[in-house]
Amino acid sequence: MPATGPPTILFEVFWTQQKRKRLVEVALEGTELPPDDYPFYVTIGADGPLTPTALAELLVMPIDSLPGSSIWGARNDRTSEGDAGRRNNGECAD
Repeated sequence: MPATGPPTILFEVFWTQQKRKRLVEVALEGTELPPDDYPFYVTIGADGPLTPTALAELLVMPIDSLPGSSIWGARNDRTSEGDAGRRNNGECAD
């Protein structure tokens, strides 16, 4: 097969994403934190308490793509109480 030149930028982005995914998986082995939830925990930890809407806006993703109860307060095998939860953010009328 003849060489066609260097990989495209899109391939480089894909390759980098694959490497990042594997790095996070290896780093989190033996912990209770699922690798897929890592970016959410990092963002919440860095930016403080966030509403689901604010988190979705910050990560530039649809709100229905956010993790369900694993992040937002339901106690289960993957999170401990207090990781995240509901509270009045002052924007909603009672």
